Amino acid sequence: MNIAFFISDHGFGHIMRNIPVIRELLLMGHNVVLVCGDKHIEIAKDYFGAERGISFVPKHTDAGLIVKPGELTLDKEATACEVEAYLAEFPERIDWAKDVFEQYHIDKVVVDIVPWALIAAKEAGVPSYLMASFTWIEQYQGYVKPECVEALSNAFRSADHVLYYELVNEPTMKLFLEKSTEENESDIDTKVEAGELSAGASRTYEQVGFVARAFTSDVDRIKSEHKRKIVYLSLGGSNSGLDFDIDVSDLPYDFITTSALRLVGDNVTYLDMSVPNSQDYVKAADYCIAKAGWSTVSEMMLSGNRFAVINRPDVPEDTMIIRQLMDRNAAIGIDVEEFKDMAAVMNRLESYDWNPLDYSNGAMNVAQIIVS
Repeated sequence: MNIAFFISDHGFGHIMRNIPVIRELLLMGHNVVLVCGDKHIEIAKDYFGAERGISFVPKHTDAGLIVKPGELTLDKEATACEVEAYLAEFPERIDWAKDVFEQYHIDKVVVDIVPWALIAAKEAGVPSYLMASFTWIEQYQGYVKPECVEALSNAFRSADHVLYYELVNEPTMKLFLEKSTEENESDIDTKVEAGELSAGASRTYEQVGFVARAFTSDVDRIKSEHKRKIVYLSLGGSNSGLDFDIDVSDLPYDFITTSALRLVGDNVTYLDMSVPNSQDYVKAADYCIAKAGWSTVSEMMLSGNRFAVINRPDVPEDTMIIRQLMDRNAAIGIDVEEFKDMAAVMNRLESYDWNPLDYSNGAMNVAQIIVS
């Protein structure tokens, strides 16, 4: 079977959560065509090397969000302009995608979360699978023009099959389920789990849990290099980092981070942004502090360690994930300003009422659903 993956190139979380699914498909003997941004394609090439069955097609795929330099704050005006320009390109992008389907004899299309690829698949008669923990709809509402939001909503509703990741937010589920006035809000989860769908009779839905890159033997190596407890910090790849120093020199931990956070101290190890196995540093750590992107959260939940996620009130995806994590006592939320007192942050991480939960990696299950 020939399967095309159209993956958002906003940040690196989307490519990271698809790599393990692609690997499972390749192990099953299927062929994969990966469409994503240039940097993301290079990351994927590092993972798959000369492995047979995978083709790489570089393409800027998504508008995403624009963040103000030196902050984690959303630049709403710049984002709104980018979305408008992006939508104007949809006709050309859709035709381009249909050419890819024809060139590679595509049987199925997996989309995370590139809306125009769903329209192209629908028009070409190729079954599509939307991988969703969120969509851009809830991200853009309130500052992007309503007609743009509606156009994106219609594009996402073109999906034939929707695979909901763990921690999927409620607006994303509601996007595909028309709720009558007499239904309660709590009915949404029940309807998804039971398959009782009131919209899109031919569309299927499935909950698929967490998906992440597999942890490797490097976890033991990383642990062996540190005698003190390890704290891993990450801000992801969709921002330029924070513009202030964070002194951790007097704290009794070893900190591992990337240059997006300016930690100061002899107890700090900096990783290159291109490190291929950041998931192993998550697993090796005793504590993690990260932006609440779904892929990083998935790795932290699967690693079973205590962690903190960074509050970003102007980013609905992060806000809704953090709310669910706190409801499960799985993590704490911290504000950016709290980085200026890391002793207090570590005290909270050490002492909060942690509820460790046991999850399994769903990559193989997702692959099986796609080819079934």
